[in-house]
Amino acid sequence: MQLGPRYDKSVPIAEQKALPAHSAYMQQLQSAGTLVLGGPFLASFETMEPTGAILVLRAETEAEARAIMAADPSGLLSVQEVRAFLMAAGPKP
Repeated sequence: MQLGPRYDKSVPIAEQKALPAHSAYMQQLQSAGTLVLGGPFLASFETMEPTGAILVLRAETEAEARAIMAADPSGLLSVQEVRAFLMAAGPKP
């Protein structure tokens, strides 16, 4: 994921206007068992400056994964790449 069109780089991540909508959508996905894990990539260990994000979703197809992320009302992220992943360790489905 890369920073989306509504991400304001002049404002810290915790102060993004669209963050409540994004957080609510991520919580909805997590509660439904669709979101396994997610979070921002940071510019360095010393900063909280995001450069993008990773999300691990349960989806049957690339199109489904893209649709799930397109439904995020916040506009904070945009899909850069979708890759298939077989979870060998971690939370059970």
